[in-house]
Amino acid sequence: MKTVNCKHLISMMDTLVLTGDDSEVKRGKPAPDPYLVTMGRMNLQPESAKRVLVIEDAVNGAKSGIAAGATTILIPQMEFVGPDWDTAFKELVEMGLCGVAASLEDIELEAFGLPPIKK
Repeated sequence: MKTVNCKHLISMMDTLVLTGDDSEVKRGKPAPDPYLVTMGRMNLQPESAKRVLVIEDAVNGAKSGIAAGATTILIPQMEFVGPDWDTAFKELVEMGLCGVAASLEDIELEAFGLPPIKK
């Protein structure tokens, strides 16, 4: 449901891990396991986790990406943001969150060595 508007972008990815159904993912988000398993399966192994761009919509997902060492951007689903948003956001920044955006279209993917999203 969350990916209905970005099927073209997802179709360009060679590795998809559905964390709830994957036996290699021992701990779910906010643990780094989902992203570590994904990085381990990539056809082209990244030089380092920092070269992997994680785009998340939830605080626990962003914590997972950061804990895995990936460059992490948060596009928060504001309808699910609770009253502790300010505290959670500060914690993410302290952990190393790379940025926050309102939508995928607001992220300059070229800044991360990726092609722009075709509109």
